[in-house]
Amino acid sequence: MLFCGFFLISDSIVPYLSSISAYLLATVAIWQLSHLMTRKICKHLRLVPPANKAVFITGCDTGFGHLLALRLNKMRFFVIASVLDTESDGAKALKASASNSSLLRIIKVDVTKDDDFIAAKTFVDEALTKHHFQLYAVVNNAGVNITYPSEWYPNATAEDYRGNLDVNFLSIVRTCRTFLPLLRQSKGRIVNVISYASRIGFEGLSHYCASKHAAAGFTDALVNELDQFGIRVVSIEPTLYLTPMVGGNRMCREMKQQFDALSPEVHEAYGDESLEMTSRLIRILTSPPCASNELDDVIDTLVEAIRSAEPPPIIVVAPFGIRQYFWFCCEFLPRDLLYSLKSCAKRILQFANKSKN
Repeated sequence: MLFCGFFLISDSIVPYLSSISAYLLATVAIWQLSHLMTRKICKHLRLVPPANKAVFITGCDTGFGHLLALRLNKMRFFVIASVLDTESDGAKALKASASNSSLLRIIKVDVTKDDDFIAAKTFVDEALTKHHFQLYAVVNNAGVNITYPSEWYPNATAEDYRGNLDVNFLSIVRTCRTFLPLLRQSKGRIVNVISYASRIGFEGLSHYCASKHAAAGFTDALVNELDQFGIRVVSIEPTLYLTPMVGGNRMCREMKQQFDALSPEVHEAYGDESLEMTSRLIRILTSPPCASNELDDVIDTLVEAIRSAEPPPIIVVAPFGIRQYFWFCCEFLPRDLLYSLKSCAKRILQFANKSKN
């Protein structure tokens, strides 16, 4: 749709379409080939053995954290899985499904509370000493997602951003500050689960994007700061995988609740059309083929980041078509051109909707 808007505006581009198409296809092919070669080479480098190594993971109640804890436990890493509630169904399922129960510890950590990290540090120190393990990796996986424009928040103040920032960004800071002394000893690694939303501002995701941009900037800085200690820092960017956090029906339901609670002035300014268009887009993006149920793609990548002797600093994980689209639009196109194309596409959609009516 973006490209349609561009072509409608400029007829003069038609004679050059074949050359442009060939150039774009060649660019995508070269990038994809280099991407695959890099991943293949990394996978065949020396792998770090799990013996005597512990991994601390946040957000293991459900989703990626839950699955990663089980995978690493099966591989015989000593896994310290943090959950929000040790009596939750997710925590109980984690304990019941562990292949090696003696190599799994489940601990309550609210990633927004400094006191919980102080307690977690004591817990980890005691566990490592008792079982003669070293903390080799920390995986910052905990995250939250809210989907509606910033003005739709109840109070529409800067405080509304605190929840997202606390979980998606400041929790990473807390985890790293807590466990860096142990990681320096082991020359281990930090793996931060971020998102492609750290690269571009998606409409209706201002809170989420702000927190992920902050997390990405912090991670980039850590890559350079901690290299002197032999600590590897990896950013994993999973996009459009169907975890409990990414549910189209839930997101649309919450968005409608916020929309219905708006003041008359804001409600009128946005209009029902805005709600309908955004809801339709969310349902498309959170359903196959855009979104994927193949969560093992992400778990495989997380394991690679933990076990590879030389992991790349950034790994994007997304369904194939979505990955190419995001790469082309967000990495290849200048940002001002991207905004122009988006504006054209929006006008075309609005015109199409009016024509139907």
